[in-house]
Amino acid sequence: MKSPRRVKRISPTLLKIIVGNLNCLVSQVPAHYEFKYGVKDEHTHDIKEQYEKRDGDKVEGYYRLVEPDGTTRTVKYSSDKHTGFIAHVERSGHASHPSPAKKVITPVKKIVYPVQNVIYPVKYQTYEPAVQHSYIQAPSHYDAPAHTYSNELSQHVKGSESYSSLSFGGSSDGYSH
Repeated sequence: MKSPRRVKRISPTLLKIIVGNLNCLVSQVPAHYEFKYGVKDEHTHDIKEQYEKRDGDKVEGYYRLVEPDGTTRTVKYSSDKHTGFIAHVERSGHASHPSPAKKVITPVKKIVYPVQNVIYPVKYQTYEPAVQHSYIQAPSHYDAPAHTYSNELSQHVKGSESYSSLSFGGSSDGYSH
């Protein structure tokens, strides 16, 4: 069995020509169809039918349905490019509405149940909060080592402070540059 040949590339111009010719062929073919359907449901009183036939630009058909008042409405229609859409509506049968149901009021026997007056004793309990013990932590003491930062030109002297030498901490026995 041979595998089908694949076309690798079609030029856009050739593709436009092919699609254009197909569209012309499709638009020149007149439509032809005929259909009919109907529903007859006596339980829900849904009774209707429709028929339609088309030959090119000319359409003819009808639909018929039973309305809620019991009458039958039939619409016969036709349409073509010269006369447009024409519909003839016919109504047949006699409208009848169901008579409203009479309201029957039946007295309801009133039943009274005796209510017993019962008192339930309530016990009250007092609640005292639990004794809370507080714990105090002994203060911490921390001496940070002294750090002195200075440039090469400054000399570190205890208690002297200048812009070229900074000292951090409590004593001067710390790290220095």
